[in-house]
Amino acid sequence: MPTQSTAKKVLIVDDEVEICSILKEFFESEGYVAAIAHNGLEGIEKTAVFQPDIVVMDIRMPEQDGITTLKELKNISLAPVIICSGLANQETAEKCLQLGAAEFIAKPVDLEELKALVEKHLTE
Repeated sequence: MPTQSTAKKVLIVDDEVEICSILKEFFESEGYVAAIAHNGLEGIEKTAVFQPDIVVMDIRMPEQDGITTLKELKNISLAPVIICSGLANQETAEKCLQLGAAEFIAKPVDLEELKALVEKHLTE
């Protein structure tokens, strides 16, 4: 398992507390350092401080939605963003990808699939 200083950092941005807890616990069990933000504005703030290697983010959130947050994140960070949303239609997925998301996957999320996508984008 990587040490704390070499472990990759994952920022989870989702307003659903249970999903955040599950994802944080999962990524930490896989050797990542994980942080949580519960809305887009908090996600922007955490990105500036935590400096994640990758971001896993929902679209529908209070304060600031994932689309607006994605646009802002692309201006302040090179970290790939994986959109994880229950709003899984083709139009939304295409918009997210056009705005710079690395991936778009539908909820409910398969943890192994999400892990594979995270690893894929961290090795590119």
